[in-house]
Amino acid sequence: MRTLTQMVARTQRYLNDEDAQEWTDAEVAEALEDAADSFWTDLVGHGQGRELLRKWGSETSFVAETEEYALPADLLELESVEVRWYTTDDRWDVLPKQAPPLTGWGVSSGAVALFGTRGGGGVSGYGWYDDCAQGYIRIWPYLTSVSDEVFRFVYFHKPTFPAGDDDAFTGVPDGADRCVEYLAAALLGQEELENGKVVGVFGQRYEIAYRRYGAKGAKRLGVRRRVARTRW
Repeated sequence: MRTLTQMVARTQRYLNDEDAQEWTDAEVAEALEDAADSFWTDLVGHGQGRELLRKWGSETSFVAETEEYALPADLLELESVEVRWYTTDDRWDVLPKQAPPLTGWGVSSGAVALFGTRGGGGVSGYGWYDDCAQGYIRIWPYLTSVSDEVFRFVYFHKPTFPAGDDDAFTGVPDGADRCVEYLAAALLGQEELENGKVVGVFGQRYEIAYRRYGAKGAKRLGVRRRVARTRW
């Protein structure tokens, strides 16, 4: 994977601006960061490519009498909230996304009260909802006391943009740099938009590279499905 300095140079070469007469290195780097944000968002919308961004968050203990919990800072899209009842049980259940009733529900205590009885790999009477301030979700109803209960988020994340000139994208397959460079060149060149997508020379190159890159997720999707079938 190319470093940020190399990505800047590659983008300048695409634009025939290797002497930085039209855009400074800093302006190109800023365009690359904007392009990266757009690329990751596009990838979440790719049926296979989104698998490249799937992430299991860290285990987090519930807090007594607390419903609202902060989402990960690198979250692009939340897929599910998983819960585990006891430290001796390695199985995770998925909470359904559903709004809490307006009236008629109360608080609970302990794992059995929160998660009910096990049945078909699911839970009943409890869920999560996104009616909180931005960056938070509600897991309801709250527990009056906590023992072993933990939860984790399964989500699609935004990889960190290179922090320094000698840094590169990490945690994703090779080729992300090429996609970002093509899109940055299209944005700097002010290529024409059609239905929200750039349609010039570099826009077309980006579209081809994006689709090829997204196809890399097919292998991970196949592995995840096989694991799911044999998980329990």
